[in-house]
Amino acid sequence: MVLTSPAPRRLSAHRHPLNYRLHSVSCLGHEAHLSLCSFEFYRGNATGVCKGGMPAVVGCVPGPLFATGSAQKKKRRPQQVQKRLRLKGGARPGEGRVEVLRNNEWGTVCDDRWNLVSAGVVCRELGFGSAKEALTGARMGQGMGPIHMNEVQCAGSEKSLWSCPHKNITKEGCKHSEDAGVRCNIPSMGYENTIRIVGGRTAFEGRVEVKHAGRWGTVCSTGWSTTEAMVACRQLGLGYAMHAVTVGGWMAGMSAPGAGLAAG
Repeated sequence: MVLTSPAPRRLSAHRHPLNYRLHSVSCLGHEAHLSLCSFEFYRGNATGVCKGGMPAVVGCVPGPLFATGSAQKKKRRPQQVQKRLRLKGGARPGEGRVEVLRNNEWGTVCDDRWNLVSAGVVCRELGFGSAKEALTGARMGQGMGPIHMNEVQCAGSEKSLWSCPHKNITKEGCKHSEDAGVRCNIPSMGYENTIRIVGGRTAFEGRVEVKHAGRWGTVCSTGWSTTEAMVACRQLGLGYAMHAVTVGGWMAGMSAPGAGLAAG
């Protein structure tokens, strides 16, 4: 999966008061959910306080496990892209031994310096929300063939495991008894119950709303970027953010703050 910037989509608007809950959201990009980012709460019923901004909006790219359904049927089928990452040997979806493709040959990853940050990149690349465990010592079984990567050191915001700094390996440097594995959260850790996206054309895009003190409210889009959108999509268990725009960038005919999204 990759971050893309598709052409803006036109959605119709209808006006209704928006109850803002969060503003000044700022993420590093590797957080598992928005509550780990820095942000500020609005006090009381704040309907017109998002100065200079509109509701935050995201479009997510779900992994294959979550991309089924009528929402995807209307979309043009994307070009077939050869996958370069897979999980093998796991008993459940979202867990297994990490295998990568190099020169048309699948191989494993050595567990030297393997940690939850790198495991998180694997899980997101495969379309899961976040990583639950980084497994070492071939806990998901020993692979066969070559070992392609060693000492993987991801920063946490990479789109692919191949984008992480790593070392190539020789047969003497690592054995299959050191194969790395992951367990991914499906879709995440329960935090998906405190966030939702509404008003989009599909279940994977729309205005971001968060639940606080039992009530749903909107997120102010001032300062909202793809980094924050990536965390929101991850919290929803929907892989990567496809875009992060303010409502004004998506909608035609919006003339006043407080307008909301509606499919049209």
